[in-house]
Amino acid sequence: MSRARRGERRRDWVVGVNSVLAVLESGSRKAYKLLISRGEKDRNTENIIKVAEGMGIQVDYTDRRYIEEQTGTYPHQGIALLVERFRFTDIETIVEISKRDKSPIVVLDGVEDPRNLGAIIRTSEAIGASGLIIRKARQSPITTVVAKSAEGALEYLPISQVPNLAGALRKMKDEGIWAVCLEEDASDDIRDVDIPSPFILIAGSEGRGVSRLLYELSDFSVRIPITGRTPSLNVNVAVGIALFYLSKV
Repeated sequence: MSRARRGERRRDWVVGVNSVLAVLESGSRKAYKLLISRGEKDRNTENIIKVAEGMGIQVDYTDRRYIEEQTGTYPHQGIALLVERFRFTDIETIVEISKRDKSPIVVLDGVEDPRNLGAIIRTSEAIGASGLIIRKARQSPITTVVAKSAEGALEYLPISQVPNLAGALRKMKDEGIWAVCLEEDASDDIRDVDIPSPFILIAGSEGRGVSRLLYELSDFSVRIPITGRTPSLNVNVAVGIALFYLSKV
């Protein structure tokens, strides 16, 4: 494989005003090129162009179809930034932040929809989580769609990717952090439990839920009461409600 081709594989696209601006403002990733759809004249876009030019980033003006072809994503708001691949954080750093700030850690067990993952990243960062733990297999990777759905939060929330969630959970529990599992059939109502901070919130996919092993490793199992006819909540909504209640925001 050529050096140029290897370089391309180490890069990714971030699209949308909020996500692009977050990369530029946070300095979380090196940026290489900004694509702007011709005719984009709103204040946010002009501000991004000004910031990018000030950082010495190449700015190319093109059409919306070309941006879609390059990024494989729509909608993109007529703006895309070529950046280095997302860099994961080690678990030890996330645990250190959690213990220092008394902030929750979110563990996802097989959330495969990239839009759900992006929305959970956005929710977790907004409510003040110290980090997110995801697994490598049967889990949505960090993609352009995830970054767009996260609306910039991806650049601020530490995320760790591990081959074995059970092993990671044991390691975090050894640091004295309580683990809470979200389960539809749990006997304890989330409104009735008092869990000390920091804590680990474990949520599974909407289809399979949390694995038996992670469930058994948890210190608490809680449910979000549903009084309507809808049988379940979207996983992002469930994570948001759980973080709100358990963090006592």
